[in-house]
Amino acid sequence: MVTQCIRFDQLMSNSDPREMDMYIQNLVEKFNARLRGVNQLVSLMPALISPLARSNIFMFFGIDCTHITCSHVRPSIVAVVGSKDSTNTQYAARVLQQFPQKGKIAFAIINDLHKYVVELIRVFSNHNSCLPNKLVFYQVGLDDGSFEKMLDNELRAIQRACQELYAHNQLPQICFVVVKKRHHTRFFTWNKQSNQANNIQPGTVLDTDIVSLNGFEFYLNSDATIQGTSRPMLYKVLYDEIGFTLDDIQQLTYYLCHIDVRCTKAIYVPAPVHCATLHVSHHLELHYKSQMSKDMNEINHKALTSEQYAKVTKQKSLVRLDERYKMICSVVDECQLNNDSYLEKCCLIVNAMLKYCIQFNLSSIEKFEAGVPQTILVHMNELKM
Repeated sequence: MVTQCIRFDQLMSNSDPREMDMYIQNLVEKFNARLRGVNQLVSLMPALISPLARSNIFMFFGIDCTHITCSHVRPSIVAVVGSKDSTNTQYAARVLQQFPQKGKIAFAIINDLHKYVVELIRVFSNHNSCLPNKLVFYQVGLDDGSFEKMLDNELRAIQRACQELYAHNQLPQICFVVVKKRHHTRFFTWNKQSNQANNIQPGTVLDTDIVSLNGFEFYLNSDATIQGTSRPMLYKVLYDEIGFTLDDIQQLTYYLCHIDVRCTKAIYVPAPVHCATLHVSHHLELHYKSQMSKDMNEINHKALTSEQYAKVTKQKSLVRLDERYKMICSVVDECQLNNDSYLEKCCLIVNAMLKYCIQFNLSSIEKFEAGVPQTILVHMNELKM
């Protein structure tokens, strides 16, 4: 059953006719999208400057992965969405939890990605009675250092899915784009008359001077910021079989920012990415709200005394310390311990954590010391820590 929640207090509190119109318009667009209607679509003919789109069938994917904490215990939440209609406005999604390997910290490598790509392409095929011959992937939530490893894993998974689905038919061409939201780069225009800086206009692209010379990379400010500082996204094309020009991928990305069903204007990222992020957030909220409620109910039913509460707090501190310690030990690169500054930083971190153990009389101090690389312990003794 298709449902849509409407808050009556929101309807009654909007005294400004313009705000009421905007609220109603957003609701109507959600109704239409849930009933499989099309609010606005991307026409690939003007979106791509080169004529390669005129006889091709595009399918767009969005991938997002978030880590609840930098931990070897808790899972990462991954969402993979794919367009399922020819207008590329409706999306099917697959959301999963994946736990890191034992003793390792969560990493943004998606397990069984080929299985979800196969499922989503089949959904597209069932809706359109044909298979796409151009696949464009947008992935968010990656660090610079993980690009190469991620691309090797994800690309092989996508190619494996295509080989499984297309059999003896011609394989689709693939384009893989990373969207980076977490950066500190901002752009402004200077108004000489008012002598102040203003946000750049929506649709502004910067692709020279300040970007990497290795491959396609550009900043795109796609949304009109109503309040505060506009935040451009950094796009990096890691792999491209389709043959996009830089203008092609910029224009297409900007067009995809206009088809989100929850907003009447352009948003800050392409619609497939935003859809994947919403699925991750929704799953995260459901999973951990229920877990937190369960923990609170257990505490309320037990009616802990002050001594019991102090003991539970100490145990939780030990668990957090244990997770932090294992995280630090697992990321120590013993090959870099020859570097004096790197070694000194490791010593300071380990020393601080050992002092914490002694301060709270934690019995696991011997286990902690046993896991520390010997080079660090020797250097700590030399420094008389």
